[in-house]
Amino acid sequence: DIVLLDLRMPGLPPLEALRELVRLDLGCRVIVCSGLDDPRIVDEVFAAGAWGFVAKHQEFPALLDAVRRVAAGEVVN
Repeated sequence: DIVLLDLRMPGLPPLEALRELVRLDLGCRVIVCSGLDDPRIVDEVFAAGAWGFVAKHQEFPALLDAVRRVAAGEVVN
């Protein structure tokens, strides 16, 4: 399973949610989508356990490609 996680969402802070998904080891892979594509944020996302990062300004095919590659076991940045 693939989880698409926005860095700007209500409720549980997104990076905390990501860490919790990784900790629970549910067998899902997380791709973070964000309008914030600062390299420090991207590094933090991967350090928290994300399999992929897609900036919101990218075209839809980039997101689709990331989903396919992560589903195949590849880390996508």
